[in-house]
Amino acid sequence: MSHRSDWLRGVLDEAEHNLRVLLDIPGNYHVLFMQGGSSLQFSMLPMNFLRGSGKHAEYIVSGYWSAKAPVEARHEGTTSVVWDGQRRGVSPFACAGRTASGTGRSLPALRVQRDGRRAGICGHSGAA
Repeated sequence: MSHRSDWLRGVLDEAEHNLRVLLDIPGNYHVLFMQGGSSLQFSMLPMNFLRGSGKHAEYIVSGYWSAKAPVEARHEGTTSVVWDGQRRGVSPFACAGRTASGTGRSLPALRVQRDGRRAGICGHSGAA
């Protein structure tokens, strides 16, 4: 099967249509199908939410994969690790993926502030 085939174009068109209907995505928005998994998101989230915003991003480091996220975000703005298993804190990003030889670990119970000062973004990939 070629990535340029009419059959695959039909699959992508149907998938985009279904997403637009299910999520009420307006026609003036693009739908992107991208590869990369969580490693790509470690770059894409800061590019979209941190770059040029003058805002500060806070991260929870819960293991191997989540340690990669603040490293990538530093390319786009100011970051800090608010919890790394040694300290207590709240963060707008938590990655609990367990895809590298079971290296993920359970996160503590987290309370995300709902006072408008913090937004919550949580990434998860792989099988638990």
